[in-house]
Amino acid sequence: MIKVHENGRSMVEILGVLAIIGVLSVGGLAGYSKAMQKNKVNKTEDEIVQIMTNLRTLFSTSGSEFTFGEDELKQAIKADVFPKHMVVDLEKLQNLYKGEVKLSVVKIDGNSTFKLTYEGLPKEAVLAIATAYWGDETTGMVQVIINEDRYEY
Repeated sequence: MIKVHENGRSMVEILGVLAIIGVLSVGGLAGYSKAMQKNKVNKTEDEIVQIMTNLRTLFSTSGSEFTFGEDELKQAIKADVFPKHMVVDLEKLQNLYKGEVKLSVVKIDGNSTFKLTYEGLPKEAVLAIATAYWGDETTGMVQVIINEDRYEY
């Protein structure tokens, strides 16, 4: 009687292990992708809060130095209102989704206020921003406009 000693693993066992590793990797990548998307949405919300706070500070402390005209974006960029990663140049801002960010000054009920426009946001970011609590009229965002649909606070 001849005794056979097996060394190593069979091809079927190796393929089974590789299949399991492949399935786990795909699941991990999907989870990682969702986490990165959520992180971008959170960073966008944080940016908006930071910009709103900085603009309010700029408006309240500058008095007559900050003029409401065509160059308010340049003035705001020079005053470091926007996070550095958003500033493309003195006339252009870009959000994390590579869409443009615009600043304009508008009159509402005779009072000057600012309008911040984010373009190119995906649905999940728009939904998160539109449904977040931003405070009341004196401390927070007054309205969110999505494709000309207004959501009042």
